[in-house]
Amino acid sequence: MATTKTLDPKDCTVIITPKQGTIPSFPLSGWAEKDMLEYSYDEPTYSKKVTLDGEVIRVKSNNKSGKITLKLDENSSVIALISVLIELDKASNKGTFLISINSPNVKIIGVGAWFMKSPDGSKGGSSSDFSYEIDCSELQVFPVGLAPES
Repeated sequence: MATTKTLDPKDCTVIITPKQGTIPSFPLSGWAEKDMLEYSYDEPTYSKKVTLDGEVIRVKSNNKSGKITLKLDENSSVIALISVLIELDKASNKGTFLISINSPNVKIIGVGAWFMKSPDGSKGGSSSDFSYEIDCSELQVFPVGLAPES
């Protein structure tokens, strides 16, 4: 029998911990209505190489980097904090941080993370979403039950 699962944004916590000496850690809130969170690795874990003799070699990549995209409503109270972090990074190159995401089915940790750029935007009659792209030198994704303790 099929079951229905509900993702409630209130069950998803995202905490950004900037480098020491910049600004304190802060949780994110004010999510966009659709696609509030996306994540992906930069490369597959394994690839294959086929020799001239037809032998297949499985090659493991040690590239653990990846990207996280967070979408916030333009009225989110944390946009100002994110903007401060982006501007601090532009001025001092000290804008890396740790991002920790906990949801009911997955835990995501981005180590050595930084905002790639300020979000693009447009203005119309309704509320807009701000999309923040975060690059991570190491992305760790754990299904529920396999995640390390916080």
